[in-house]
Amino acid sequence: MTREEIANILKISRLQAGLTQKQAAEAVGKKQQTLASWETAQSQPDANTLFLLFDVYGRSLDEAFGYANTSRHGKNPQTAKYLYLFEQLSASDRETVLKFIEFLLHNKSVANTSHP
Repeated sequence: MTREEIANILKISRLQAGLTQKQAAEAVGKKQQTLASWETAQSQPDANTLFLLFDVYGRSLDEAFGYANTSRHGKNPQTAKYLYLFEQLSASDRETVLKFIEFLLHNKSVANTSHP
């Protein structure tokens, strides 16, 4: 797993917990700038701080990093990111996204059946 992937998991987990960087940093006894550096892959928290962060976020490390078999999207950090972004959309925009995905899948299906 790359530093960028870890940073992305940290940021998504914090946002899903509904916390600001400042709130999360204070909860683990760090400065907001330190937490920001973790979320931008400039540095990484030590193991103890990582456990504290995910306790604050209400997630297990296994779930956050895709090792738990608790949910379908919990296995893939990229899928969790897509879900988070999708949840930020209005109901109308979600419907548009779903229709577009269905359109893409339909076109892929048609292309696969027309080329034996």
